[in-house]
Amino acid sequence: MDNQGSVVLRGRIGSDLSSMSAQNGTKGLRFRMAAPQWRITDAGQYEEREPKWYTVCVWDRLAQNIARSVQKGTPVIVCGRPSARGWLGPDQQVRSELVINASFMGIDLVFGPAVALKPQHPSNNVAESSTAPAEEFAVDAGESQQGSSESQHVLTQDADLTHDRWENSAQSADESDAA
Repeated sequence: MDNQGSVVLRGRIGSDLSSMSAQNGTKGLRFRMAAPQWRITDAGQYEEREPKWYTVCVWDRLAQNIARSVQKGTPVIVCGRPSARGWLGPDQQVRSELVINASFMGIDLVFGPAVALKPQHPSNNVAESSTAPAEEFAVDAGESQQGSSESQHVLTQDADLTHDRWENSAQSADESDAA
């Protein structure tokens, strides 16, 4: 895949996942993503600014896997090509947004662990429906985790693991390595 012109974004999913279909019938997902913005003050300290919001679109198998793996609030890393989308609003004003057409996406492990499951080979026939994405791309309970009562949640994250705690734990690890 050609990554020329691609961007990499790091942030959290800030909306529910919503289903969409291309004119050719390809299934996809769309969600909003908040990417934190920081600046260095005159005193040399980091200061958090308002996050930058992006619309992310994913298609085909990537959309199926995302629907099974993430939800609103999940920390993610997205790689994709930006494009502008324009439309006429209800007030007849021209609106536009920056859309990231993702080619790769993963869970950001800085904020907690994630459990990788053995890939399943889903049927290429995704039923036509107007259901929510998680239902539309739902994994058959018999197909996944055979003989296991394990939860279907792929992501386990420590919600209290902030950037500062991460830095402190990394510094502690460095100090113990030096000893």
